[in-house]
Amino acid sequence: MHFAVLVVTKDKPTEDVLAAALAPFKDSKWDWWTLGGRYTGQLIPHDVADTVTGGHDLPEIEVMVDAMFKKDGMVIQRPGSTGPGVDALQLGNFKQGQAGFAVVIDGRWHECEVMPIEPIVRAYGLDRCTVGSRDYTEERAAVKRWDARLTALMDGAPDDHWVSVVDIHN
Repeated sequence: MHFAVLVVTKDKPTEDVLAAALAPFKDSKWDWWTLGGRYTGQLIPHDVADTVTGGHDLPEIEVMVDAMFKKDGMVIQRPGSTGPGVDALQLGNFKQGQAGFAVVIDGRWHECEVMPIEPIVRAYGLDRCTVGSRDYTEERAAVKRWDARLTALMDGAPDDHWVSVVDIHN
């Protein structure tokens, strides 16, 4: 599964900077990642100067699987969509954007206590019958708590630090 994770770093995000921030969580939280990916353009800056965009970047195995399905006349519907913004910016330049399932900040991984199911249902085009007849009250409450926690974590970081949206797979 793919998830949007926000990574906060002191240094401008390069592949090396992001790799170092994510390295402690390899195998326990992810098996590959890319800047932007399915969530490219989800961070909206006040000013586009000095921002970074990684774009869509799928591993070769997914490109190969897509080609096999396409050959058989099938199309994989991928979650996420290209947004109008960027993939990395300084926190002081952050206007609005993607709320990640998790955030890596100060060397620590913080995540929502539940997997928010409704975005997955919408992304894959499933209907309520497919996932059952639950009303997701507990999940909505958990996401609301996560939004408040994420806001507090981000508000605690210095404005000159960078936030990047990273597509992780686990």
